[in-house]
Amino acid sequence: MFKPKKEKDGINLLLNDILMIADNEEPQTPQLNKARLLSALQGHQPFSIEEEKILLHSYLDREQFLLTAAVEQAKALEAWNNIDYSWEGVDLLAAADNENKIEPIHYKDPNDLYQVYFIPIDAEGKQWRIEVMITPEFKIMTPCGFKLVDKGGREWLSGQPNEAGELIGFWLSEEESLLERIKIHQLPVLKPL
Repeated sequence: MFKPKKEKDGINLLLNDILMIADNEEPQTPQLNKARLLSALQGHQPFSIEEEKILLHSYLDREQFLLTAAVEQAKALEAWNNIDYSWEGVDLLAAADNENKIEPIHYKDPNDLYQVYFIPIDAEGKQWRIEVMITPEFKIMTPCGFKLVDKGGREWLSGQPNEAGELIGFWLSEEESLLERIKIHQLPVLKPL
């Protein structure tokens, strides 16, 4: 078997690592259990360096990790699809309709998973700042991020929230008023990406 020189240059170190992997026999069962994989996936306890090495070197552990991630995402999407969104957005516009005064709109999800704030930037209500704040539980349910979509299918905002669980965007449409859009299509709801 080929053994590279024990010099400290990058290519020889890489070859040594590759040969060590080839020399090691693949275990017949995964070394990381499902509970440990789930804990890391949910962000409770990140993988240690040793566990990362196991995932790097063990095909069975990588497959188990990917399967666990897919199952958890499917469960989250199923739970997400079962949430009831039977609320009326028009009631929240009472403040905006009062004396033609444009005021912020706040929506809190009845399941306490997220809140959405619509904050006017101008006095005419043509430009708005949209802030979505999510709970840690909701972040687990949407590992790839989420989008804010109204019943008419318009996507208002999408992406991954920051560490504080916030995603911020803007309504800058000249063709359509945010308030009119809400009156016709109700307030948008969050959906996983």
